[in-house]
Amino acid sequence: NQRALMRLCKFDPDMQKAVAAKAANGESEEIYDAIAKVHRDRLNAKRCSLPLEGKHYRLLHGDFRKVGHEIPSNSVDLLLTDAPYEQSHLDIFKPLSLFANRVLKEGGSLVAMMGQSYLPQVLNDLSTNLRYHWVIATLLGRRRTLVKGRRVCVGYKPFLWFVKGSYRGHAIQDVIRSDGYDKTFHDHGQSDSEFVEVMKRLTEDGDTVLDPFVGGGNVAAAALKLGRKFIGIDVERKHIETTRRRIADIKQGGAV
Repeated sequence: NQRALMRLCKFDPDMQKAVAAKAANGESEEIYDAIAKVHRDRLNAKRCSLPLEGKHYRLLHGDFRKVGHEIPSNSVDLLLTDAPYEQSHLDIFKPLSLFANRVLKEGGSLVAMMGQSYLPQVLNDLSTNLRYHWVIATLLGRRRTLVKGRRVCVGYKPFLWFVKGSYRGHAIQDVIRSDGYDKTFHDHGQSDSEFVEVMKRLTEDGDTVLDPFVGGGNVAAAALKLGRKFIGIDVERKHIETTRRRIADIKQGGAV
C-alpha cells in the first residue's frame, strides 16, 4: 500500500534492495514484514561477544521442562511471558504451572499473554499448581487480527494472571494500551510496551523476572531497561541469539 511504500522510500538504497529481495523471493508477502525481517537479519549478523550470563541477566538454551532445574527454587518475583498458545502447544501449560510454582517466591505472579481460542483448557492447566488471580486486558488500538474460524475480529488480548499463594502487592489498573505489533525481532512479536507496563505494576527495582519462552526478547529488553534482573529460556537457539544481541545493545547504553 502507499503508506508502506512511502516508509520504504525513507530508507537508504541498500535497505530498499534488501526489502525488495525479501518480497521478490516470496519470503515476505507484505512490505512491513519484509522490513522487519531485514532488520532482524542485520541484527543477527552483528558480531556479539556478550556472554550468556552477566550480573543482571542469564540466558538458557533449551526446553524449560529440561533446563529449568538450573533456576533455584523460590527465586523469581515475576514469570512474564508470551507463550505459544496454538493447539499444538497446549501441552506446555500444566508443566509451566508446576515449574512456576517451584521457582516463584511466595506471593509471586505468573502473567502470560494469551489468545482466547483454547482459553478454558489453558486456565484449567495453569490452575493445577497456581491460584487464578485476574485478567489484564491489553487494548490493541487500530491493530486487529481476524480469527476466521471463530468469526471474531480481535480488539484486545488478555494477560492471564496467576499467583503462588496470595497476592499482597499494590492495587493495579487492569487495562493496558498497546503501542502496536513489533515484528522486528520475531515473526509473532508484540511491542515492548505491554511487558513494560506489567512489570511496572507488579515488580520493584532489582526484582527478578523470568521468561521461559524468550522469543524476540521483549521481556528481556523491558526488564533490563526498568532495572530488573532477567532470566530467559528458549528452545530455539536463534531466539537466544536475538535476545543476546538486544541485551548487548542495551548494555552499550548503560551497565547491564
